[in-house]
Amino acid sequence: MQSDQETKWILASQKGDVKAFGLLASKYQDTIYTLCRRMLKNNADAQDLCQDILIKMFKNISQYQNHSPFGAWVYRIGYNESINKLRKLKRSSEHMEALVNEREHWVETSNALKTLEKIEKKKVLIDAIHQLQESDRFLIMAYYFEELPIKEISAIIDLTESNIKIKLHRSRKQLHGILSASSIKENLI
Repeated sequence: MQSDQETKWILASQKGDVKAFGLLASKYQDTIYTLCRRMLKNNADAQDLCQDILIKMFKNISQYQNHSPFGAWVYRIGYNESINKLRKLKRSSEHMEALVNEREHWVETSNALKTLEKIEKKKVLIDAIHQLQESDRFLIMAYYFEELPIKEISAIIDLTESNIKIKLHRSRKQLHGILSASSIKENLI
């Protein structure tokens, strides 16, 4: 039940009296804030929404009819605006989630492309290695791909470590020449 004083403020506010509306706003702002805080569970959002609701009340006070208590009208506006804000926050959250998912998808795609690029480069390199003589091909594959130490390669093919180093150096130069002779080198860079 609204008081006679409140009824006077409402009538004056409907006629454009800003001071009267200020008195109504002062009376109901705590109620509005509490409702918004309970609905949104966030102080900053509740404060912002409370201000928006007071502005909406001011703009629409001429539509208030004295059929129901003014407090119920205020509460209904607060409730409806809180629901709208929650929907907006949910859409915003879903939009942000979509952006994050899109970025993750882009990163996955980017990583997949990088992986494919590495595979392609490795294939080109292996094709070039296959153009080497068999003994040179073995040295390159054993040393760089199998990561065998020179001492172990020396024991496998029965050459001195110095000879292995020299042959590896020559094989690398020969491989560079093969890659340089074709446009393959550009694909590796």
